[in-house]
Amino acid sequence: MTSSDDDESLAEAESIQKSRVGGGRQGDVEWLDWCRYIPMRLTSEERRLLALLEQALNVSEYTDNVDTVSRRSKTQRVIEGLREMLSISSGFYVCGDLKRGEKLVGRGLESPQSEAFLQGALEVGRRYKVMNPAKMRSSYGKLMYMLQDAMPRSTQEALGLKLWRPLEMVPSFLDSKLDSKGALDLLRDPRLRVATMHVSAHCEGGLSRPRAEIDQDLARKRAAEEALVESWAKQKGGKLSADEVRRVVASIADAGSYVALNVRPVEQILCLLTENFTPASAEKGHSLALGGGGLTGMLSSAVGTGFYGRGYGLGYGLGGASSRWGARPKLSHDHQTQFTFCFQTFNLWREIMLNMSKLWCLADEDLLDGSTGGYQLINTGQGLNRVQRCPMVAAEMHRLLGKVQREMGGAWVGLSVVHLGDRDVPNALVFIDKYTQVPNILSP
Repeated sequence: MTSSDDDESLAEAESIQKSRVGGGRQGDVEWLDWCRYIPMRLTSEERRLLALLEQALNVSEYTDNVDTVSRRSKTQRVIEGLREMLSISSGFYVCGDLKRGEKLVGRGLESPQSEAFLQGALEVGRRYKVMNPAKMRSSYGKLMYMLQDAMPRSTQEALGLKLWRPLEMVPSFLDSKLDSKGALDLLRDPRLRVATMHVSAHCEGGLSRPRAEIDQDLARKRAAEEALVESWAKQKGGKLSADEVRRVVASIADAGSYVALNVRPVEQILCLLTENFTPASAEKGHSLALGGGGLTGMLSSAVGTGFYGRGYGLGYGLGGASSRWGARPKLSHDHQTQFTFCFQTFNLWREIMLNMSKLWCLADEDLLDGSTGGYQLINTGQGLNRVQRCPMVAAEMHRLLGKVQREMGGAWVGLSVVHLGDRDVPNALVFIDKYTQVPNILSP
């Protein structure tokens, strides 16, 4: 690949990132900050650990026994539940690899080898969830609640081991192989952005791209990856193997593809909104107004005209004098206000989708941060939930909200309050899982 080809590929990669991933990744500072929150792709050995962990979590009844009202001591139930989970995990490991499993179990649960094994298995599960938020929907909460209870020093002393270790991210992996300068040099290598760019099968308008054009982009990606392997696996002292360089590239590419695929439904709904509606006025029969209130609004909505004419908000105009129609509507927006509300909301969702990997990592830190004062088990109206402060996620959400508000200008129609750590959104896990569903809601 020549220098001119490199420049052309980099320019195209940046153009693709700007149009499909939302931009803001071109500068070194933004790019490096984005890479900070990218987890490393699992190795084949780590995938075996993941399968073992999921099997153990599926049969564990930890939260059923711990997150409930009981006369027994909470601490005693936590210790028993954790020991049972660790025993189940060790048993599955013996079943999967008899020779290595016997050695591990023979050393005892409190040995350094057992501690490293358990830390590795639990870290792999957390990292896999950050990479694939749609996976482990029934077991991830149980995993995080176990680790929450295992974080206090008193619990660690009772178990005789520590179960937490940091997530293995791209920068931390490179730091373990190279010095800090070498890690930064690799992340700043312009060929890395070409090798990790997302190649979509669709244009911005949703039409399919020519196959020849897609193949050309894929060929450029492969050429850039091979150039990186040649430079960093062979000419930099051999500290990184070829497979490790490819793993770094694949990890960043996975994150870019995840962002692009989650941002696309939001951008599509934004296009539909702006192409089919104008904020100033509504076409007859196509108003976004949410009307209603009073007997007149009730009757007009019932016949499909609504307070603001026939439109999309007629279902919200059914409040009125008779109780059979239910309570009065909570929203009463004219067409322009509702258009602005939707436009601002979709732009906020888009910004959140761009930063989902970072939000997942911050949620992991908030859930396992003992300095937040722990959690309280409270009946929130939807059963017993762990209510816990989420300072890191809250700070990031306020940053994203402020950024979107500045970009939009004018009055902000929706709420500016971020509900976290209360009865509505008990903890960071509930919060982040809610926004993970946005692409599913918007996708056809």
